[in-house]
Amino acid sequence: ATGFELIAETRKGDVLEVTGATSGSYAIVKFSNITGMEEDRARLQVTHDRLSRSFDHVEQLLSKVPMPVWLRDGAGQLSWVNESYAVAIDSDDPQQAVENNLELLDTEMISRISEEMRPGELYENLFPATIAGDRRKMQVFCVETDTGGAGMAVDRSDVDEGIRILRD
Repeated sequence: ATGFELIAETRKGDVLEVTGATSGSYAIVKFSNITGMEEDRARLQVTHDRLSRSFDHVEQLLSKVPMPVWLRDGAGQLSWVNESYAVAIDSDDPQQAVENNLELLDTEMISRISEEMRPGELYENLFPATIAGDRRKMQVFCVETDTGGAGMAVDRSDVDEGIRILRD
């Protein structure tokens, strides 16, 4: 068996260095308090690991939801899109959509969103969009931050058509 070394956080929030090894048929585990700059570095590592796991979970969910989702960098360029986004714009894959900055919404709509959106607030509006070759009515949600933004579009065409039929 091989030894190990890791940083752990207790339920009380203390940071410990945990090392383990074997000696003959014995397993040895040592817990050590960390102080000073090493403690700061360890806390950053614990926080980084926690945030990384959370981000991975959210990214996995967003990559699979059946609605277009996108992220933008600080310059307003696409930095990530999900599979549904790629399908909606008839792209071979999400990476191609990002590399070629292939937009779901037309330039006029993107400009309108940029003008009306306020940092830190949820923007919501209905826009027409061509999705996989069909003209659809999309409910668009966006947020903007200091470092970029994110958005998603929900196809409302069938819902609105159902409401129209019920009213008639």
